[in-house]
This record gives sequence, structure tokens and C-alpha cells, in this order.
Amino acid sequence: MTTIAKKVLLIISVVCISNFGLAQSNEITIKFIGNCALSMTDGKSNFYIDFPYKSGAYKYMKYDESEIDSIKENAIFIFTH
Repeated sequence: MTTIAKKVLLIISVVCISNFGLAQSNEITIKFIGNCALSMTDGKSNFYIDFPYKSGAYKYMKYDESEIDSIKENAIFIFTH
């Protein structure tokens, strides 16, 4: 094996090993709330997509009112429509 090949192999090995240590360890959980509304968390960050909306508005689904009380502090809200 040439010196250049050994160096390339060493660099690839170091990069692969370091990626295992920096990889995300928390699992992402997605919860259906109703209609298009979802909550998504990795345990640290909390995202709400298309929520809150008025429960039952325009004859759409109603969601459990406790969902409003369970909104996490410092959550990020994304509205698509």
C-alpha cells in the first residue's frame, strides 16, 4: 500500500469514527394532533406544524383541548397554509 493510500485510509477512518461521536442520539417523535396539525420533538427542540387552529372550524376535525395546555415553552411554529 502506498503512503498516499495509507493517508487517505487514515483520514477516512478518522472522519467515520468522529461522525459516530457527533451523531444525534435522540429519536425524533412526531404526533398527529388533527387535520394537518403535527407536533415534532427530539427531546430538546419542539416544533408545531399548522397548529394551533380553531378546533372544529369549518367543519374540520376537533382536537383535544388539552393539546393547547401541553404546548412546550420556546416552541417553534410553522404554518404552511
